[in-house]
Amino acid sequence: MAKLKYAFKTDEKKSAKTSARNNRISWKDSVEICRVITGKNVNKMINYLTDVTLMKTAIPYKRFNKDLAHKKGIAAGKYPINTSKEFIKLLKNLINNADNKGLDTENLTIINAQANKGVTHMRGARMFGRRKSKSSNINIIAEERI
Repeated sequence: MAKLKYAFKTDEKKSAKTSARNNRISWKDSVEICRVITGKNVNKMINYLTDVTLMKTAIPYKRFNKDLAHKKGIAAGKYPINTSKEFIKLLKNLINNADNKGLDTENLTIINAQANKGVTHMRGARMFGRRKSKSSNINIIAEERI
């Protein structure tokens, strides 16, 4: 796999990365979750996303908010449960990567989270019509901050 290039520089000794390719989750939901978690503590975001999966708190939608209902305390929002579960797995993987590097996992701050469109596959039989399956690629970088 080719090494990913980023537009900003990170200290390799104080940062940890994780990525996932072609996850069967919505790209639009992934973009909104990435916007919310960037710049925050990793452990707090795991707790936040678990609340989203339990439908206690909603993810505020800023970009893809056409015809969305208002939620309590925020404007337009949703409960993207499957996407939140995948992000929880990625954040736990990020903590394990940071622990393997010898970083302090309590002070990890997400400095970059990005979601890109993945491969689109055609599914379904001819007589029932075809449909496209959605997927997204996710990259998360966290840095140890005190």
